[in-house]
Amino acid sequence: MDICFLEPFFSGSHETWLTQLAEHSAHNITILSQRGRFWKWRMYGSALTLTEAFSRLDKVPDLIVASDMLDLSSFLALNRRTIPAHVPVGIYFHENQVAYPWQSESEDVQKGRDIHYAFINYASALAADFLFFNSLWNRDSFFFGMEELLRKMPDDRHRGTVDLLKGKSHIMPIGMDLKSLDRDEPRDAAPEPLIIWNHRLEHDKNPLELLEVLLELASQEVPFHLALLTEITPLTEPRVMELIGELKERVTITGMISRAEYASWLHRGQILPVTSRHDFFGISIMEAVYCGCYPLLPRRLTYPALYEQEKHPEIFYDSRAALKSKLKQLLESPPPPGQYSHLAAPYDWSSLARKCDALLSAMAVQKA
Repeated sequence: MDICFLEPFFSGSHETWLTQLAEHSAHNITILSQRGRFWKWRMYGSALTLTEAFSRLDKVPDLIVASDMLDLSSFLALNRRTIPAHVPVGIYFHENQVAYPWQSESEDVQKGRDIHYAFINYASALAADFLFFNSLWNRDSFFFGMEELLRKMPDDRHRGTVDLLKGKSHIMPIGMDLKSLDRDEPRDAAPEPLIIWNHRLEHDKNPLELLEVLLELASQEVPFHLALLTEITPLTEPRVMELIGELKERVTITGMISRAEYASWLHRGQILPVTSRHDFFGISIMEAVYCGCYPLLPRRLTYPALYEQEKHPEIFYDSRAALKSKLKQLLESPPPPGQYSHLAAPYDWSSLARKCDALLSAMAVQKA
């Protein structure tokens, strides 16, 4: 099939996933995109910008898939004479604005959170022929949040529309180039256990909780070294910087590094403690687990489903005290590498590309 993907926020994980999907898919994929910045303006204005790009295509595609950052209802209204009725149009939800966490001190929160971004997602979902979510958590949090939001409306709440949306929803996990992280060399025997942090140092990833726990463990002379495979940015909280400074020689901050250097760090790492307040999928976690790190995950969000909580309860924790206790035990008696790599392997493109292609084909057949 000829498939057109509409991505107003073409950077980071959105760009990586879509570029790799185009490389690995048996379908012919065209990407119409905008740079990944000004996310609020993208949600308002990208329908017009991408309509202009869409009008320049040589032919109408067999299938159209929009990112959740696009106001799909507006895009369809602008293209009602261009897109034939038989062409299915859907959305891929990398995240959803109903459940996305807002920083407590942000201007939006201070003035009362603007729910219009959530309603853009909602109207887009109603207008779409099908919905893809990258995880069960993403899907369920969207439906739960919309039910709660509609319940608060003064009248004409349309709560039955949520069941309608559920009926046209599917899970399409994120594919990753995990095999590019493979290394043949043996792991170095590090003098101290190496903890990996390979996320942003921003509020939704909750680095404060981990750093505070590590400072407590350091005061007890528990051995460890911490690799922050990330950058310090203007969004990094001053308190985070203070705690990093207090940990001093135990911390290495890599900043921007190559894919090869990143893989080398992951293969050297032993423990991956996760404290995120929100994750719709968690690519960086999956990469570290694939490379042999022992994940220590909160029993919330997308993690229980992705990492088979019922089979592996030992890698989950329920409280900060439990995080500290389990982490201390792992640092004092480091686990062997690779115990949970099998949980990540199915998300490599070599396993997932055919499944994604089949799902995309099914969407076309469904409307035909």
